[in-house]
Amino acid sequence: ANMRLFLRADVIHAHDVLFWYFPLRILLFWKPVYTTFHGDEKRFPPTSKAILMRKISATLAQGSINVGSYLEKWYGVKADITIWGGVKKPDMLVQKLSHSPLHILLLGRLEKDISIQKYVEILATLKNRKCSFKLDVCGDGSATEELIQYGKMHGFVENVDPFIARSHIVFCSSYLAILEALSYSKRVVAFYENEMKKDYLSLSPFAKWICITDSVEKAVSYCLETGAKPYSALESLDIKRYRERISWNDLSKKYIHLWSK
Repeated sequence: ANMRLFLRADVIHAHDVLFWYFPLRILLFWKPVYTTFHGDEKRFPPTSKAILMRKISATLAQGSINVGSYLEKWYGVKADITIWGGVKKPDMLVQKLSHSPLHILLLGRLEKDISIQKYVEILATLKNRKCSFKLDVCGDGSATEELIQYGKMHGFVENVDPFIARSHIVFCSSYLAILEALSYSKRVVAFYENEMKKDYLSLSPFAKWICITDSVEKAVSYCLETGAKPYSALESLDIKRYRERISWNDLSKKYIHLWSK
């Protein structure tokens, strides 16, 4: 139905689903084809089918991009470029927050794959230890009812910037959410459930600036000891330079560079 679009295109670029293009890849053999692999850290370990499809896609594509270094290790696909996402420059001043109460933002799908039960356990532990905190939850999912007792539920919101700006610490475990939190110089707690998710987080260039753990107790200690304090490390020259390199404009240049090879 969309054959004319493919015929007119100078470049074909697929995100994770290049196998849908396989029949046209044969018919339009002269068209440059590229792909971006996002992976699926919700399934562990990766299925042999998922690994095979990525290897075939990488073979049929002129070039590829991995979203995260963990993909090469777990899917066996070496890409031309590795990215972790991008952020826009914060368009509002970060609010000056008082040290108490601790303001927490939980960001993302409220499901097992982001270790939602561990985030619930953190909140329960903080409450039991009489730690004063406020909670905003931007997301939705099966754990919604469990979280209502701890704070305000906002569902999926179009713009999370105001919520990030007024938080001390952000609970999240996806690249884009982490990058958005770091762009506002916020502390981050990111849980992992298995070794692949651990690599997803720990093999990132920003791993040294966030709390990566599978231990609720360690995360609780991190919140109690450092949560509401200014995070001077996030104002270091290293992270300022890194933030300057991860705009969406910089990301688009990487795609254009790949296509122009």
